[in-house]
Amino acid sequence: MKLVAHITRNECHLYCKCVSVYAFKFHILSLSLSLSIYLSIYLSIYLSAGRTVVFISYHIISYHIYLSIYLSIYLSHALSVFYYSLGGGIGEIISFPLIYCFLSRALYLSIYLSIYLSIYLSIYLSIYLSISVCSCMYACTYKRHSYIFFCCDTGFGNALARKLDKIGFTVFACCLYADGEGAQRIIDNTSDRCRVIQMDVTDDIQVRNAVSEVKEALEDKVLYSVVNNAGIAVFSEIEWCSVDQFQQIMNVNVMGMVRVTKAFLPLLRESKGRVINVASLAGRFTLPAFAAYSMSKVACIAFSDGLRQEMSKFGIKVITVEPGLYKTPIASTDTLVKQYRKSWEETPVDIKDVYGEDYYDKFVTVIRKQMKRARENIDEVVETMVEAVHCEHPKIRYVPYWLSGVRANVLMVLPNTVRDWFFSSITK
Repeated sequence: MKLVAHITRNECHLYCKCVSVYAFKFHILSLSLSLSIYLSIYLSIYLSAGRTVVFISYHIISYHIYLSIYLSIYLSHALSVFYYSLGGGIGEIISFPLIYCFLSRALYLSIYLSIYLSIYLSIYLSIYLSISVCSCMYACTYKRHSYIFFCCDTGFGNALARKLDKIGFTVFACCLYADGEGAQRIIDNTSDRCRVIQMDVTDDIQVRNAVSEVKEALEDKVLYSVVNNAGIAVFSEIEWCSVDQFQQIMNVNVMGMVRVTKAFLPLLRESKGRVINVASLAGRFTLPAFAAYSMSKVACIAFSDGLRQEMSKFGIKVITVEPGLYKTPIASTDTLVKQYRKSWEETPVDIKDVYGEDYYDKFVTVIRKQMKRARENIDEVVETMVEAVHCEHPKIRYVPYWLSGVRANVLMVLPNTVRDWFFSSITK
């Protein structure tokens, strides 16, 4: 038996208003809970799978949000049409079961979609995590392979050469100065499996000589991995940075990488090995005074992306490792301040007059302040590079220290104006 109630227009108005308010509150609550769940899933997916799966999840989440908003609008529209229809003289009678069924179905559908998508993403994440973990546990056998690592004088490369030799890899440690302190440190702390080779990545002759020396030393082994770690940094505002400085950093960080990679590709093709290019998060976004360095890392990432697609037909993997700010010899507080001071002193007088000494002093203070946030544990980067070397199914992109990756992805999706404001605020 149908339940019918006679109410006045005022009562109808009050009823519709209450229903609309509660429906709106429900959808806000539903979206808030859903976004909280999705944020947790987003972080988990990012940590395990990288940006590819994150983008897929992003689209799924977006469609759910759009659908929830659509349901809210549809519900409000239906109530509005019903309410105004009363004023058109169609009657003073409301079928409460009809309204109740409509509201129940709309709200139920929203809840169902939220739960369904959450479960779907959780199952997808579990499957992907299982595959990812299992594939990383199945590392390639390194006993019959040789590995070459470049720019081992200091920093990540030096620590990486010692780490891999300790694990049992055969290492060719190419140093800019074969008789330097960094090379000697490698010799003193490694076994006879590690060989130091003199090589300047900007010198074609030295690169060819390094290739010949590696070929002679391989014997029954193959060259399985090339790590392009050579890099220099120039930290200076663009007006203070000379064209020669721009050219130098591009020659080492970009052309050196291209030169070395092209020279060793024939050997890597035989082994179906991999190229690991050490880029930086500075290649994803640029801070003030980092333009020259960021330019080189943007080029590094672009080169890696193109090379990966072109070499896939030969079974060669191309991977980038993108660390954030770490306290290494090229990025220590003293090094940054000295470079900044040198650029300032070499800046033409007319440009210096525009900025003034106060501006320079203030920016040096900012550099010292920001460097306190730099991470000191370079083993985070070294361990990531080790995984990129020997993992059977490596990721395309590695970002050492998970929080750096999260921050980087947030900055990358922000509008340019917001990102510019943020960077300018931290350099004041």
